[in-house]
Amino acid sequence: MGLPIITISPGTIRWPTKARSTRILLVNPPYVGWLNDIKVEPIGLLYIASFLRELGHEVRLYDPYIGDSEESFIETMETWRPRIVASAVYTVSEGFCFALARLTKKVDPSVLFVAGGPHASFTARRMLAKCPEIDVITHRESEESMAAVVAAFAERFDFGGIRGISFRTDHIDERITTTPWAPLQIELDALPVPARDLLSEKYYEKYRAAGVITARGCAYSCDFCVSPAFFKGVRQRELALVAAEIRDLMTLRGVRHIRFYDDVFAYNEKKLAAVREHIGPLGITYDCYIRIDATTPVMLKLLKESGCVQVRFGVETGSHERRLKHKGGRTAAFEKHREIVETCRHLGIESQASYIFGFPDESLDDMRSTIDFAQKLDTDRVGFYKLTPYPGTPYWDMLDHEHISLDDYTKFDNQVSVNSAVSSEQIFEILTEAYVSYYSQRKIPYDRPDTLRFLTSLPKLRY
Repeated sequence: MGLPIITISPGTIRWPTKARSTRILLVNPPYVGWLNDIKVEPIGLLYIASFLRELGHEVRLYDPYIGDSEESFIETMETWRPRIVASAVYTVSEGFCFALARLTKKVDPSVLFVAGGPHASFTARRMLAKCPEIDVITHRESEESMAAVVAAFAERFDFGGIRGISFRTDHIDERITTTPWAPLQIELDALPVPARDLLSEKYYEKYRAAGVITARGCAYSCDFCVSPAFFKGVRQRELALVAAEIRDLMTLRGVRHIRFYDDVFAYNEKKLAAVREHIGPLGITYDCYIRIDATTPVMLKLLKESGCVQVRFGVETGSHERRLKHKGGRTAAFEKHREIVETCRHLGIESQASYIFGFPDESLDDMRSTIDFAQKLDTDRVGFYKLTPYPGTPYWDMLDHEHISLDDYTKFDNQVSVNSAVSSEQIFEILTEAYVSYYSQRKIPYDRPDTLRFLTSLPKLRY
């Protein structure tokens, strides 16, 4: 199936995105935070890479996440001479993006610097105002808007007709234009699979595991999550195509385990029956996210029969009323949680629950009741986290943006809070108390690096 023609300007003016071939250097920024030897592939960036390549463009990846140096970036700029540098931006990497944009313009002022991703989508004006070296920001899913930006830049057209971007229209007056956003026109199944050939073997050499999506978006509206605002609805992929992608990963990368990155993988019995039909025969194991209020014992049985070895779900807080408030008005009683955990244990599926401390209306006593809930639920593993008010969530709007430092992740995550009654330092003390109390009564799974995040990371996230 061929790729579509992208609408560049309002009305009926259209042109094919197959403009002249352009060299594009995509950037996967470093992630400062949890120390973890599991390498998480930049799936969104790799989808954009494969989309651009199918349109005839040349694409390379600069990957500081796995240790690519600044010297290697400069060398690529000087020898390969890309015309566009485009960086994904996470909240923790905004400072890195600013520094890279300045370096890009220093090496070659004629290069177009583009930023995108969840953080950039919801802080576009802030980023453009703080860093004049950034030329364009693409909003939300960016395959089509990025292709349109590349075509417009190559053909020297104006960016004003491209949907879903922000850009500086006057460098002297610093005027910024944001065009109306539009969802992807292309179906998910028509997108080429992520360009994993751009990735180093470092992503796979230790665990032979890879990340795959079967859908984009989430049907729920948890107020601490950016996904509802970023994707706007749920679109599922054809599971036969997902299975084909996994077969290629098994052949080309020796993958034996899949991490399904879907916000919620297990939606209903119909989908999981299809997972068993198409993915079960591959003989791989996988882990995924579920919702307790949407999961049944039958669904867990289907998960087990198709290769699932671990499910993860968010409890968030020990208060049922607070869960209702912060998880979009949908949650489940403790007894339902216990039923799912015990069914998982019976089937041989590992369970992991996550909890959040620092909601605006929480007290220290509330946080300790969450620790009690976790102890009683007794999942195989837990994750305790401090609420981070990410852009795109209601909590970001509660902050004084002019006084937020994002140059250092520890400053943002440690010092920025939406709870006025409990300090960030106290919340981190509760986090430590939660982990120590939980694992002092259980065997710590030293063979699972994603469980050991708290042992290596908490000391480095302190003031």
